[in-house]
Amino acid sequence: RNNLRYWPIVAGVCVTCYCTLVIPQDVGKFRDSYVQVHGNNTLSYLKELSSELIVTSATCGYLDMTLNWIEQLRSIGARNFLVIAEDLPTYEYLLSYAPRNTLPSSTFGRPFSRTGRKAASFDSSDFKMCWRPYYLREFIRHNFSAVWIDSDVALLKDPFDILRDSSDNVVLVDDNPFFKPIKKYRHYYCSCFVLVRPSAAADALLSTWAHICGNRTQNQVPLNTALDVLRGAFSWRIMPKELYPCGYDAERLTLTRTPGWESPAWIHANWRVGQDAKERFLSRFGLWRNLRAPLHCDTT
Repeated sequence: RNNLRYWPIVAGVCVTCYCTLVIPQDVGKFRDSYVQVHGNNTLSYLKELSSELIVTSATCGYLDMTLNWIEQLRSIGARNFLVIAEDLPTYEYLLSYAPRNTLPSSTFGRPFSRTGRKAASFDSSDFKMCWRPYYLREFIRHNFSAVWIDSDVALLKDPFDILRDSSDNVVLVDDNPFFKPIKKYRHYYCSCFVLVRPSAAADALLSTWAHICGNRTQNQVPLNTALDVLRGAFSWRIMPKELYPCGYDAERLTLTRTPGWESPAWIHANWRVGQDAKERFLSRFGLWRNLRAPLHCDTT
């Protein structure tokens, strides 16, 4: 019976070993000399700025949202951000818009995706989200701390500033609404915010998440499954909901004026589908800049 208390640690170690064997370890190898030079230069430049990265990905269909994400970060003085371009038109555009903060997905072994209307649809087979744990794992293995922030977020504060005195290696937010909780969940962690620091715990989580996610189009359920698998092997920090409200709660903040919710660290346009709905939501908070990239994404 006394040995039972060690089973979560053993399980975590086994999962980590299994994922190390099963998941391709060459994900971060650069595929050609140009990408290798560009990738190394970008990472070196960012390392000079900070060892803490704010990361997202961009596709042609959601590029306007990504430009809003970039400008919001610039408005709060953040320069330690990185956008991973997942198709060629997006990459070429961002090379002129934010050249020192852009990498192609091929840096991480992922070929560019298609750029048509279907590829920009959240629920399509071409809208792949399961490379997120691979990206994050590559950063921590290069000794960066990294936080993934979805592109439909307007950050009002740098998460690393909020966590400056924290030593937590894994930090998450809860997507289960405060004002109307989903009863079957105690917590439903959002893959829109995943902060990891170089550590065995973070590596185990990202490897397990990547393995469970596989080639699915959505990654939030696999993230929560991975956390259930590893529960007890390590602990993680959950950020307060008043700092990081989900979109359902943020919609009600201006209506309820709930004490303690006056200064969120972000406004996240989740709990709504489609760029138009997200734009309208961010506009209500004065956080939509209406930037339009001159790209046509309906060619396939």
